[in-house]
Amino acid sequence: MQSGGEKVVESIRNWCEANKIKVNIGKTCYLSFCINHFNAPDTFYFDMDLKQVKPANVCSFLGLKMDSGLRWNDHIDELIKRLSKATFAIATLARTMHQQIVFSAYYGYFQPLLTYGLLFWGTSPEIIRVFRAQKRVIRIMLKKPPGSPCRELLRSTGTLTLPCLYILESVAFGLKHASTWTRGADLHNYNTRSRNTYRIQQHRTSFYEKNPIHMSQKMINSLPHHLKDIDNRVQLKKKLKDWLADLCFYDMNDFLL
Repeated sequence: MQSGGEKVVESIRNWCEANKIKVNIGKTCYLSFCINHFNAPDTFYFDMDLKQVKPANVCSFLGLKMDSGLRWNDHIDELIKRLSKATFAIATLARTMHQQIVFSAYYGYFQPLLTYGLLFWGTSPEIIRVFRAQKRVIRIMLKKPPGSPCRELLRSTGTLTLPCLYILESVAFGLKHASTWTRGADLHNYNTRSRNTYRIQQHRTSFYEKNPIHMSQKMINSLPHHLKDIDNRVQLKKKLKDWLADLCFYDMNDFLL
């Protein structure tokens, strides 16, 4: 594994030199991904420009905090801090501004934080903490007391819950890549109920079930027939958004049932 890693590091160094890019070794690290700590690989170091590239348990990549087990706890901790800042800004606006302006701030500031990388960390059990932060800001925008029910507030404003946002993102991702997936009709000519459903790859671990491709296939397979029958991708996404806003799912499992 170390020899393979050294080749990758050398390729990166050569590419950077060819493109006149200087690597900041002080901010460079590597992660060894593993499903459980029992199978964790041995620790080793790489050399780049006479400096060591050290291992890390958590690193930042394109705004996502990734840990070696892909549990996303560190990312969600950081996200909660960002959402708290956004909530404070929106609460300040809510005291004096019209509700329409406040919701514009929500969709322009708060919701982009919710949806960034959601396909990856949306299956973490810690997502409930982020959902609570969303409900909190909804109460603030609509001037409701803490702890008041949010379902009708979300439904009346057409605001998607965090689980619904995950469903929407998963379906949108799946529609882009569905041409490369296998359906029942691709394997036989029989008119079965599963003819138009995507075949989910067999797997042995629950960890596999968290990957975006697997979840997207499950989400698309779980769509009601009146949405599955829509051929236009843009129209399907719009109809799905309206349908999700009306049903207001609090748990993705409610959708998958």
